[in-house]
Amino acid sequence: MIQAGLLLALFILCFWGTLEGVVHTWMANDDYSYGFLIPIMAGYFIWEDRKQLQKIRVCPDFRALPFLLFFLVFAIYGILGSSYSAVRPSIPFILIFITLLCFGMDALKKLWLPLGFLIFMMPIPGVMNRYLGGPLKLFSSKIGAEIIRLWGISVHTAGNIIDLGFTQLQVVDACSGLRFLFPLIALGVAYAYFFQKSPWKRGISVLATIPISVLTNGLRVGLTGILTEAWGSKAAEGFFHAFEGWAIFMVAFLFLFAFGWLLRFLPDSDWPFKKNEDSQSPKQGPQTIKNNTAAFITACTLLIVVGGLSWSTSALPAITIKGGLESFPLKIKDWQGHQDLISKDIVIASGAEESFHASYKNSRGEVVHLYLGYRSTPFLENENFFHTPESCFPSSGWKILEKSTYDFKQPLNFGDMCATRMVAEKMGSRDLIFFWFQTNREATHSKNINRLHLALHALKRDNTHDLYVRLITPVINGRENEGEEVLERFAKDFSEAWETFFKKNRIIGSNS
Repeated sequence: MIQAGLLLALFILCFWGTLEGVVHTWMANDDYSYGFLIPIMAGYFIWEDRKQLQKIRVCPDFRALPFLLFFLVFAIYGILGSSYSAVRPSIPFILIFITLLCFGMDALKKLWLPLGFLIFMMPIPGVMNRYLGGPLKLFSSKIGAEIIRLWGISVHTAGNIIDLGFTQLQVVDACSGLRFLFPLIALGVAYAYFFQKSPWKRGISVLATIPISVLTNGLRVGLTGILTEAWGSKAAEGFFHAFEGWAIFMVAFLFLFAFGWLLRFLPDSDWPFKKNEDSQSPKQGPQTIKNNTAAFITACTLLIVVGGLSWSTSALPAITIKGGLESFPLKIKDWQGHQDLISKDIVIASGAEESFHASYKNSRGEVVHLYLGYRSTPFLENENFFHTPESCFPSSGWKILEKSTYDFKQPLNFGDMCATRMVAEKMGSRDLIFFWFQTNREATHSKNINRLHLALHALKRDNTHDLYVRLITPVINGRENEGEEVLERFAKDFSEAWETFFKKNRIIGSNS
């Protein structure tokens, strides 16, 4: 018990910044407020099994060490490379493999459920929201539209936008269904643990939460459309909309219980075997303990190393810009720009500390839309990272037609480099998009490689900022090659302007 307590305290200290960010998300975002209940439930699972835990055979298992090292390295990458999608899901696995390393398989068999249950306390990773949220939004939009049609209301859908004629409803990320899916799965696990005894019934009860969540979210979208037609836009916003979401979640909860009630009529085919196992469990001898000092010291050392890297990197000073990013010049050689203001809420949601958006036009009449996202303290996991077009454009009705990389013909600040190239279409018009990420020494087209660059900067104690650059130009008559030439010229001019601007205005060590 003493070793377990010391390991838990060291683990919390090591991942304090990450856990603090998780708790902040619970408090700031109502969608994740259920997160406070998850560790309490996990603790209750342990309390329920406390008599069996007193009989475990402590036998350290060093086969867990490679897996523990993998998840610790992955967590370091997430912490130093600002990827909460990497570090947060790693936490339950780190706890699982520390348990296996220090206390053995017998302990893990009794603790895998409460430790694994902790995965539900983590906010949904952005990568999961991007790859699952988009399809779920479209599916919910289709189900909602069909329900609205069944009610006799004319409706048209374009992506995740539902057009009712007199108004439009947009199924945003918060209404994708993921906000229902994860708490409902967690609820399904707890329900199966307390109310189902047969393993196969437990498994199918948890799996049933997935279609229940998707279908009830579609029902919510449809109900919102029907109520909007009757009561106006107030039915799709504010307290009423939030209450509607809570009510639909309770409906999903009732569906889960109804499904469990139906399972009562099916046989518990494996219950006799489970019963025999349980009847033999009291015959176990008293707790046996093998010397696990080496495993305990190994786990403590690894946690201290990770904690040291995390805490020392957080001390690196911010690199701010005098006058802010909005002071970036609107005149770049032959290009004259017009700045478009962005609300603070959108800036924060985009994962940037500051942003800049302007439309530039040259003497040839060529137009380029420039967006910059800037972070002065890019290290340590952050709730959001820079949003790329593939994550935000589809929600606005744009369809991504192509995605590839583009090698610049002229060397920019970092020499030979490439950008991510995309072609997007909406209502017959096409745009060509280039974007890339850059620190003070490296540039890349990939968000994941950028995070690796940040982690390497941190390991080398090489302080840096992080910049996201996005260029967009319209495609005229399908001539994408001409659009590439326009963006190539602008990228060259922008690169020189940014280097001059940043060297002149950067301030190291200011929090202003």
